[in-house]
Amino acid sequence: MGIKSNKITLQKTVQEKDPCLVEDFLEFYTRLDKACLEDVLEKGGFWVRERNKKKLLRCRSGKTKLQSGDRVEMYYDPEILAINPPQSYLIEEEKHWGAWYKPAGLLSQGTKYSDHASILRQVEKSKGQAYLVHRLDREAKGLMIVAYTSQGASLLSKLWQEQKIKKSYLAEVLKGTGPFTPEQGEITIPLDGQKACTRFRLLEQKEKTCLLMVEIETGRLHQIRRQMELIGHPVMGDPLYGKGNKNSEGMMLMSYSLEFIHPIQKKKIFYCIKEGYDSLYTK
Repeated sequence: MGIKSNKITLQKTVQEKDPCLVEDFLEFYTRLDKACLEDVLEKGGFWVRERNKKKLLRCRSGKTKLQSGDRVEMYYDPEILAINPPQSYLIEEEKHWGAWYKPAGLLSQGTKYSDHASILRQVEKSKGQAYLVHRLDREAKGLMIVAYTSQGASLLSKLWQEQKIKKSYLAEVLKGTGPFTPEQGEITIPLDGQKACTRFRLLEQKEKTCLLMVEIETGRLHQIRRQMELIGHPVMGDPLYGKGNKNSEGMMLMSYSLEFIHPIQKKKIFYCIKEGYDSLYTK
C-alpha cells in the first residue's frame, strides 16, 4: 500500500487469511473509516479482478465476497472524491443510444480513482447501462452520444471509425491583428505524424475574437485546439494551448451538432444544440 499527500493506493492479491467481505478487507488494510470507504466504493475507486479472469472491474458494494487469488486495487484521493461535478442532461434518445449535453468540467469517462465526475457514470445511473462511443475534452462542452446497449455501441463505434459522422463545433478564437481571414478554409497540418483535417467557417468578427463553425474530418487528440494554435488563432480560454487567449469564462469550444445515417433505419439523424450560438457562453 502506498500513501502520498493523503492519497492511498492499495494493490493486493487476496490470501486465504484475509477478510472475505470487501468492506472488512478495505477497513483492515487501509484503516479508513466506514464513511470514507463507502464513498470510495460508490464513486468507483475500488477494482476487483476475479481469480482466473483477465479484466479488472469496478466494485461498488462493500458486501461483495472476495476469494483467495482475487486481485484487488483501491485508489483513494480525497480531493477527487470531494469534486461536485456539473450535471449532464438528455437532449434526445432512442432505444440504443441518447444524445446528451456534457457541461464543461465533466469528464467523458472516469479514472482509476473515480468515475462520479464523468458523463458515462451519470448516464449509467440514469439508464442502467452506458457505453462510451466517443470523447469530448473535459474543458469543452456540448453534444455527446452515449450508447445504452452493446449493439448501439458497436454500430456507432463503427460509424466513428469509418468517419461517417459529421461533427460540427462552435469555437471562439483569438483574432490577432487585423480581420480574420479567410472567411472559410481548411487546416491540414499533421498532428503526431498523422493526417488531421479541420474545416472552418467564419460566423462573426468581434473586436478581439472571432466565432467559427468548425468541422473535423479526423479525430486527433485536441485536434481543433492544437491546429488553431498552430495557425495563430488559439481557442479562447484554452488552458493548454496558445498565448493571449486566457479568460475567466472557460474554454470557448462546444460540440454543436452531430449528423449521420442511422445504421439500422437508414434515415438521416441530426442532433443539435437548439439554443443557438449564445449557448457557447453558458456552462
